[in-house]
Amino acid sequence: MTNSRKYSGRGPLAREAEIAGWLFVSPMVLGFTLLLLFPMGLALYMSLTDWPLLGDHHFIGLNNYREIMVDKMFWKVLGNTVYFTAGLVPLNIVLALLLALLLSKSLRGIGIFRTAIFVPVMTSLIVWAIVWKLMYATESGLINQLLLMIGIKGPAWLYNQDLAMPAVDCDQCAKKCWPKYGTIHSRNSAGTQITVRSGQTGWCR
Repeated sequence: MTNSRKYSGRGPLAREAEIAGWLFVSPMVLGFTLLLLFPMGLALYMSLTDWPLLGDHHFIGLNNYREIMVDKMFWKVLGNTVYFTAGLVPLNIVLALLLALLLSKSLRGIGIFRTAIFVPVMTSLIVWAIVWKLMYATESGLINQLLLMIGIKGPAWLYNQDLAMPAVDCDQCAKKCWPKYGTIHSRNSAGTQITVRSGQTGWCR
């Protein structure tokens, strides 16, 4: 109660606390303004102008937006972006949660699997990129070799119009998100174990 009275007024302590608060948040506010707000504002202004790489620019209003609305390539790129995001984001969330639930079991040898999940956190993304490129290879790739063992001729994953986007989704999930699964799993696993012990999710047992 005494502390709240000290800081509720406009005395020296309140002013010092306010100054200290602004000092603490100022790096974040400065970085947010210079690295996010300013570039976004500049990009918005540039989109309303005819701004060549060299030379003067002039304001043209919404003409640029009118042009892209009738550009077939724009809609194709937008569709690919939605397709990619709709496949990648749910896949990451579901896989990370399933891994946390599965690895929260008290089974013999579960520590080995937990270590295997966390190893990619310390592995270079370049290594993952090379591995997945080799796995998708048409003739000698691991995926097609496994399919060939059961009598299925694998396709050219990255050159097939229907399979390229799902393949890239899986590839990006592995290269960019799988290395983060160790960290995500650690958080999810801790949460699921606490929840299970509290008896709120008996279905996880």
